Amino acid sequence: MKNNILIVGSVIILYLLVLALPGAALVSLPEDAGINYKTMTIVDSSKLKARGMKKAQNGNAVTVVPAGDGNLFITNTATGERIKWIYSK
Repeated sequence: MKNNILIVGSVIILYLLVLALPGAALVSLPEDAGINYKTMTIVDSSKLKARGMKKAQNGNAVTVVPAGDGNLFITNTATGERIKWIYSK
């Protein structure tokens, strides 16, 4: 009985450790968007302004979600402004 509890506990801990490992991203994030992806803030607002986000300012927080067609929606959480980032081919 004690061995079974030890085995189950070990499996649960191993499972939690595997879940904590970083995984691959589902979409590739654009490197030229002017966004610091570790903090999810704008660091170069001119790049987003060139793509249509008129109210972008350095330091604003953003969210990035897949658009479903291979592109991304980038939303400025400070202003609510949203643009569709279309990858140039």
